[in-house]
Amino acid sequence: MGDKNNQSFVEVPFDWFKQKLKHKLEYYGIKFMLVDESYTSKCDALANTEVRRKPSYRGERIERGLYETSDGVLINADLDGALNIAKRGYV
Repeated sequence: MGDKNNQSFVEVPFDWFKQKLKHKLEYYGIKFMLVDESYTSKCDALANTEVRRKPSYRGERIERGLYETSDGVLINADLDGALNIAKRGYV
């Protein structure tokens, strides 16, 4: 995109972006839902545990971008977080 475009994109206020997105989605009949993302990257999405603050978590982040589930399955850490966000949105 280039430095100039990156700078102008970063300056877009998040609330303005959310309102524009909400308006566009509702125009096309798509439901807009804000979901709290706290603890979604720490909880094991594949173990189907509740996404909340806990003293300890079943899975763990091995390194940047890699998450090991409680069953020993290695998945992308962003995928784990996204699955947990989706669970929060639909539960």
